[in-house]
Amino acid sequence: MISNNLGKTALLATLLAALSVPAFANVSYNAVTDFPTITASTNPQIAYGVWSYGYATTLSPVNFSFDSTATTDYFGDGGSAAGFYETTSGGGYGQYPLPTVLKNTTGGTIGTEGGTIGPWPANLLLLHPGPSGDYSVVQFTAPTTATYVVTGEFLAIGNFSGVTDDSVSLTSASGSSSTTLYTTTSSTTPYDFTFSQTLTAGESLDFAVGWGPGNQFAYDSTGFDATITATPEPSFYGALALGMSGLLVAI
Repeated sequence: MISNNLGKTALLATLLAALSVPAFANVSYNAVTDFPTITASTNPQIAYGVWSYGYATTLSPVNFSFDSTATTDYFGDGGSAAGFYETTSGGGYGQYPLPTVLKNTTGGTIGTEGGTIGPWPANLLLLHPGPSGDYSVVQFTAPTTATYVVTGEFLAIGNFSGVTDDSVSLTSASGSSSTTLYTTTSSTTPYDFTFSQTLTAGESLDFAVGWGPGNQFAYDSTGFDATITATPEPSFYGALALGMSGLLVAI
């Protein structure tokens, strides 16, 4: 029996270490608040934490590629939107190359921008597919094996209500296979999604916006947000309960 507080503390520390309490438990990631601050030197060809920004020509599997260019002023109006775009897929709206992933950097709702979008609230990223049928993709890569709770939404924010297909796919760490978890058609009414998914380290969730049933890319700006929270596996709680019961006996 342990009769002093020092011994109890030492036993508790040993127990927790033995149980390998995961540092990632209940850590949340958000697509909007985690979006990187874009500068002239921002590299579009790397992941920023768990997030990557790019495009794909197919979703079966999601053949993700990084966007090629970062921009601090996509619309050329003094800096209302910053993010990433691709220049190799055949152009876009005049001076606005597509596909693209952008953040509203004004801190408020943009009423109209570029003649093609609005209103665009600050709590949503803007994804727009490309003119060659390529998807705009925000990719989340699991940093460790865990069950992840995912909540978010897609919302059409094109001035003329373009219609897109919006999807969430689970892609293997090798990138060789993808499974569509959720799909919808964007509208001016938000499509909210909530689900949980066990991911192994290196697997990804790919949030993609494509042409939709209209089979064209005009006015297809789509708002997107997702919050992804890692939670311990149930086996962790079982081990913790077993270990704590042993601690109580020892005390």
